[in-house]
Amino acid sequence: MQQHVPSVHNRTQTLTDEDRVHYTKQLLSPLDLRASPQQTDIVVHADCHDVLPMLQPASVNLLILDPPYNLTKTFNDSTFSRSDTKEYAEWFESW
Repeated sequence: MQQHVPSVHNRTQTLTDEDRVHYTKQLLSPLDLRASPQQTDIVVHADCHDVLPMLQPASVNLLILDPPYNLTKTFNDSTFSRSDTKEYAEWFESW
């Protein structure tokens, strides 16, 4: 039986209230992106299914996504349920 050993590099980062206020001011919503699409060096906080269609082809150098990794997990108000591998792969490829 394999034993799960947590990575020393995979850890939760905790923001102070001051950090949260500072970084939240820098986040854009899909509405912000739609209003001013020619922005560079931005962070958009949204569901990728809402934002990806708004991006111009070849306009992104780095895209960081945080999918639920096909685990049953609750995060804030969202609960993700594990699905079969084929269904998860189809969902993952949809973006």
